Amino acid sequence: MRFNFDMELCVKKHSKKRYIGIYTILFLIVSLAVFFSFILQKRSLVCTVDGESQYIVYLRYMGQYIRDTVSGFLHGNFHLRQFDFSIGIGDDIGAIVRFHPLDFLAALVPASFAEEIYAVILLLRFYLAGLAFSAYAYASPSFIHADQEKAGVLPAWQNVLSGSLVYVFGGYMLIRVTNHPTYAAPFIVLPFLLLGMERVAAEKGSLLFILSVFLGFWSNYYFMYICSIALLVYALLRYPEIVKEHRLRAFPRYAGRLILLYLVGLMMSMATFLPAMLRYRGSYRLSQTSEMQSLWLYADKRRYVAWFLNLISPFQSSGNGLDLNFAVVVLPALAVLFTKRHRTHRTLRASLLLELMALLVPVFGYIFAGMNNENNRWMFLIALSLGMCCVTVIDDFADLKGASLRSVLLVSLLFLAGTAAERVLKRPNRYNEAGAAELLAFLLLLLVLRRMKASKEAVRTAVLAAVIISTGINGFLTYAPEGGNRAAAFQPAGDTTQKYEKLDRRAAALIPDNRFYRVDAADVRHGLENSAEYFGYNSIGMYNSILNTQLIRTLLDENNAGLDAVTQVHDLDGRPVAGNLAHVKYYIAGAGNEGKVPYGFEKREDLSDLSAGTAVYENQNLLSAGFTSDSFITWANYQKLSDIEKEWVKLDAVVLPEDASDLADKLGAEGLREVEKPSASIKTESLQSPDLTGGQGQLSFRAGKDTCSFLRLKGLTGAGTSEELTITSEGIRTTVRIRSSRDVYTLGRKDYLINLGHNAEDRSRTVTLTFSGHGARSLEAAELVSVSMDGYESRIKALNEEALQNEQIEDGLLTGTITNKETKLAVFTIAAQRGWTLYVDGKKTDPDIYDGMYLGTLLRPGTYEIRLQYHTPGLRAGAVCALFGLIGFMLAALRQKKRNMRKR
Repeated sequence: MRFNFDMELCVKKHSKKRYIGIYTILFLIVSLAVFFSFILQKRSLVCTVDGESQYIVYLRYMGQYIRDTVSGFLHGNFHLRQFDFSIGIGDDIGAIVRFHPLDFLAALVPASFAEEIYAVILLLRFYLAGLAFSAYAYASPSFIHADQEKAGVLPAWQNVLSGSLVYVFGGYMLIRVTNHPTYAAPFIVLPFLLLGMERVAAEKGSLLFILSVFLGFWSNYYFMYICSIALLVYALLRYPEIVKEHRLRAFPRYAGRLILLYLVGLMMSMATFLPAMLRYRGSYRLSQTSEMQSLWLYADKRRYVAWFLNLISPFQSSGNGLDLNFAVVVLPALAVLFTKRHRTHRTLRASLLLELMALLVPVFGYIFAGMNNENNRWMFLIALSLGMCCVTVIDDFADLKGASLRSVLLVSLLFLAGTAAERVLKRPNRYNEAGAAELLAFLLLLLVLRRMKASKEAVRTAVLAAVIISTGINGFLTYAPEGGNRAAAFQPAGDTTQKYEKLDRRAAALIPDNRFYRVDAADVRHGLENSAEYFGYNSIGMYNSILNTQLIRTLLDENNAGLDAVTQVHDLDGRPVAGNLAHVKYYIAGAGNEGKVPYGFEKREDLSDLSAGTAVYENQNLLSAGFTSDSFITWANYQKLSDIEKEWVKLDAVVLPEDASDLADKLGAEGLREVEKPSASIKTESLQSPDLTGGQGQLSFRAGKDTCSFLRLKGLTGAGTSEELTITSEGIRTTVRIRSSRDVYTLGRKDYLINLGHNAEDRSRTVTLTFSGHGARSLEAAELVSVSMDGYESRIKALNEEALQNEQIEDGLLTGTITNKETKLAVFTIAAQRGWTLYVDGKKTDPDIYDGMYLGTLLRPGTYEIRLQYHTPGLRAGAVCALFGLIGFMLAALRQKKRNMRKR
């Protein structure tokens, strides 16, 4: 198998340095034009939602983590921290320290420069994506002619620049990547991955392919999954062009080499990939799906036309991440490509045909999203193909005639007709009309060039200028106030972290308490859940793609309103039992939320900032970080209870694991007592459902003395796919999001249970419901749940009688001693997840999962040394695999060096 091409050919006419210099200057000019609205509006490049809530917080954390690790190594401390209790309820550091290579630059600057380094890294991703495309375009076999005399013909540098701008500044990059910077990873990896595959097939070397596979898995396994599908299809399409004879006989060697080298790159990445996959495989996200429409037909038939109109229109999305919005040259280039007869472009045409078909069938978005939900995060594939399409056919614009001319006119007419029809039948769409105006201007340019019989060099330059202008217009209409005003969705420059600095929860970092505890807060709003990672205290809330599975399932069982989505835990809704089980010692409530403070907490005047309206409360009935109980309830009986009963029964008994069917008999024989329901007095009464047609309603009820009140809204549906509901009542403000089954982050909820706080006296109360959206909504029933607080303190005291003493908790380690006179179940305030190992008196013991989410074990009478140790699951095995992969890479490098020496 031989194929004659070499990336080094590009130096024959245009040196690499010259091209890179021109590309760099042009990139800076276009970037300035595209992002100029940010300068005018004094905005940073940190998006308000995911940028502010996740990426910049994680970037700050990663920079500090790397600096601390390097400092430790230099001082002889080779311990690598793997766990941090400030990440949600406690999680693996790999949950937020995601080793995207460019993010390592965060270690070079202090945390105060997080906004600046964030912007540099984001623009650097754009820049490197264009260079990766250029490398592939110059070496691509699409330009190798069947005529061997023309085998060295290279694309013009203007055409490569045009294609790179199309690739880098499409709608997906401008809308999705600026919101999620990690989405840029495949834009850099994919061109090198395909180029590496070509070099392997041409027997020019295997190192680029191995490194590309390694880099893909190391930086983002999800996008590498998509790239791997694309690589498989690409390799199959290219095979008939690479192997001319004896194809059936040669295929095993062709496929075998690629598979072997792919596995070497995969092995090299195992130190990060294996732990990430184990985490994902054990996550609740894997089992969570929204309601799927047909996998073969879109329910909204407008999408079949929208993708065509949005192909060259600014800003518009065709649904579920389908952001196209390319420069105007794309549509005429497509028309020309599919009328060309050159066999050398067969792979490109086949790829584009498959990708354009995939836009029309939901199942492809479903497959590319990992069979979870239909989503179009694979747009970088079509961006690469369209960029290569432009590089391939721009020269044909110099002699546009015959079928090519007719095809260009036809697709242009269809686009103009679709825009006109939308204006007449629906309403004017300025973005599609802007695309139509750009298209007419581009057609006029081609007509003028044709009339002038312009040279190919002049056509190349003119088309490059048109691409630059079109890209600038698209950027302006995406970000400027006169257009989509996307820049308004980004934080003000220099003010990125101010929301965190102004949070009530900032007081948590100032509490002078060196013991282990967690801090909860009232009404944590969406987008600011990760304050614990920002300030470095232990909390509950977290916003992340993958959360602790046991935590999500437990909060769902208890119908806790603090769980907002499969990716977001705001707080514990101020519930006294849930907070105590989580070892919440301090609670922070701002002005207007005093009523949400859990029962048993008292204000600490010395820790409160009264001038800012921030109050800190301390738990007077704190449950130990490791308590013991002589009672249990089976999982089967636990599931028979209502949501509120599931929470309160945990003060009376330990909930056994779901898969421990025979454990109840064993515990009964050990003398432990079985219970079937909570001892607390829990009463439920129906309330008159309010009229919600106006978007607001009120409920009234009589609250009993010394009770905690909860409002249960049964069968509540909101307006549209998702809307917010705000519940206010006497010093309480709670916001929950009502998600329909169509929402991609749905939890499948039909009922909502909201904590209304403690009632010290018998009194009348009113609750106001305020909805954010517009449209029809329904409520089947409203109920008041009242829980008597009689005996609450005595139950906490009983659990603390023989609790963990001398406890020390740091990073991924808990130690202490327990002395008990009777056989009991010990429960520790560590959320269950893979990686924890329990040692009792030095003997390794597999911990059980009690109370739905916490680690624990059975202890017979005696005194025990307890040690719970965390190690990242898969890290050691992954490191061993990486070592073997590195050996494989070195062998491949040695083999390639010997081949090169023989050739010389």
